[in-house]
Amino acid sequence: MYDAAIPEHTGSPYLIYSGVIIHEKKWKQTLHILKNFRKRIAREGILKYDQELHCAELVDPKKTGAYAQISVPDRWKLIEEFCYTIGAEVESTIITVILDKRISSLAPAKYTTETVTKLFQAFNHFLKQRDEYGIFFFDRARHIPSKNMNFPRRPEKNLMQIRFLKGGF
Repeated sequence: MYDAAIPEHTGSPYLIYSGVIIHEKKWKQTLHILKNFRKRIAREGILKYDQELHCAELVDPKKTGAYAQISVPDRWKLIEEFCYTIGAEVESTIITVILDKRISSLAPAKYTTETVTKLFQAFNHFLKQRDEYGIFFFDRARHIPSKNMNFPRRPEKNLMQIRFLKGGF
């Protein structure tokens, strides 16, 4: 649970998950743009190519030493450049779920599962509105949506893939 009196121990008052939705016809082009961005920052010595890019770690590096080695202004510049790349160069839709821990009635142990579930539901709603198919990838296989949803896992790649049929599950 978030405690404003000791934020250094309880983190941000918000838990934020975002998803980038890319149409299948734009996927290859988008992947190329993102890979080039990652290669550029690796060439510039900012972040190794094989190091995952996590905005939360760029804002407040706690778990990954690679982020702590980047100066604060450079970390914010990297976030800005990545947002520009997503916003200006990639044709996409972004969905975001924000949990305000200060007013949430959830137990802290349920924050991630419930937030990912809401993100999953937002994506499902997006597909229903367009009467389209889609695939949902989690970058952490342990963060499974709640409500006993049963999905195939791909542990060899630490991914969970969910296939939708025209916006339904």
